[in-house]
Amino acid sequence: MGGNSCSSATCIWLLGLALIAWPAPAGPPEISAVQVTEITIDSATVTWITSVPSTSQVIFVTSPELVSEQSRTIDDPALTIAHSVRLHGLRPNRSYTIYVASRDADNAVASSKAKPTTFATLNIDPNAD
Repeated sequence: MGGNSCSSATCIWLLGLALIAWPAPAGPPEISAVQVTEITIDSATVTWITSVPSTSQVIFVTSPELVSEQSRTIDDPALTIAHSVRLHGLRPNRSYTIYVASRDADNAVASSKAKPTTFATLNIDPNAD
């Protein structure tokens, strides 16, 4: 067993075999690929990816200035790296601003507040301008 070594990972030698454990990422989860899809007159789906398993939270408002006053929030406590949250009860032909946030198992939090995403629900009358 002497002379055995590992680099870029933590090694535990057991019965002459190296069991390698890669270090966990430090800091909060990284959020990427925020998208709004499946938009209808009253709903939409928000998706994003995180670097480590994390919870899902979407905050949405009709105006970015109203985030603390008139925002709505949907939370999912399940830990995942591929997030998908369906928003219901939206108003037709309305613009929304969304922010996503995720909390990992170590309670480190990341959010997209610095890069909000906007979308608009569909109009009830498809012939209206």
